[in-house]
Amino acid sequence: MVQNLTVIRKAQLRGMRLISSGRLRESVLLNVDAAANGVRTGLEGLVGEDKAELLAEIQNATSDLRPAHQEENGANRPSGSSHGVPNSAHVRAAFAGPRPLSLNRFNGPNHGGWYSAIDPETAIAEVSYHLTRFLHDSGIYEAAVDYAELFASLQGDFIDLRNVPAHPALHPDCSFGYTAGNALAEAALAQGLSGIIYPSVRRPGATCVTALVPDAVQSIAEGDIWRLIWSGSTSPRIERYRSDGTAF
Repeated sequence: MVQNLTVIRKAQLRGMRLISSGRLRESVLLNVDAAANGVRTGLEGLVGEDKAELLAEIQNATSDLRPAHQEENGANRPSGSSHGVPNSAHVRAAFAGPRPLSLNRFNGPNHGGWYSAIDPETAIAEVSYHLTRFLHDSGIYEAAVDYAELFASLQGDFIDLRNVPAHPALHPDCSFGYTAGNALAEAALAQGLSGIIYPSVRRPGATCVTALVPDAVQSIAEGDIWRLIWSGSTSPRIERYRSDGTAF
């Protein structure tokens, strides 16, 4: 599966990842309704664990990141989890939470992944697609979510799909593309590769990178905050804030 694809060595390729700021502080999700078995349930009617579970489900729809403490219970922890490196908890969390019930494009039941884009517009397009899809299932496009920038240098040997736009792993239908992508990721890991560079599926002409092993993610730094606001439309309004909370 890998032998017919280009593999390139990248050193210090700079990628930007967006994670829900709920992973950094109290959730900022506002006024979201969710569908469960066809029954609409508002957050205002939920308390305690039920509300926390729903918030986590919404956040997980847009990020594979899980709390870093889950690493202690994970049977599929990868080697090289960057302990002692500033912001390394974000890396450990990304690889500590395999998805046994639902796939991302290049990770699922057996391993995590560090998803990033080369520019913020692409990262926004990717995360907004998934949350819009979640809101579509709820039937109500009302939400506000803050995303924090995480910059990282990515290095290692990467499969390069930029010249293979028709590869099955890049199919826009998640039910098809994610299955193919996970198979490719498993093959890449079996050959000791670090990740996959690929054309963005949600923003044509742009580039994304997924690191499949923690050691590929280096020199992490936090950046600005992007706020995505859905107010009855499928297209969110986008606002940008500095890390101190001041608007641009």
